[in-house]
Amino acid sequence: EYFFRGWLQRAIEADLPANKQHWAFAIGASAFALAHFGTYGIPQLVLGLLAGWLFARGKGLWPSILAHAAHNAVVLCLGS
Repeated sequence: EYFFRGWLQRAIEADLPANKQHWAFAIGASAFALAHFGTYGIPQLVLGLLAGWLFARGKGLWPSILAHAAHNAVVLCLGS
């Protein structure tokens, strides 16, 4: 989360024009999914989109960290 939301999403947002900055979380989520390619793919994209959106809306890392932790806990409990 620190890398993908805390740094990458902010860096992408800073590089985009003001009218396109809302796309930063989707671009960051795609990078997150690609980094996890081979483990889950689409679920990681969905998690990345949710975490990115939470980060953008919450203006902090904790909502996305908690979403990521909840996802990992569910996966662990299901034994997937």
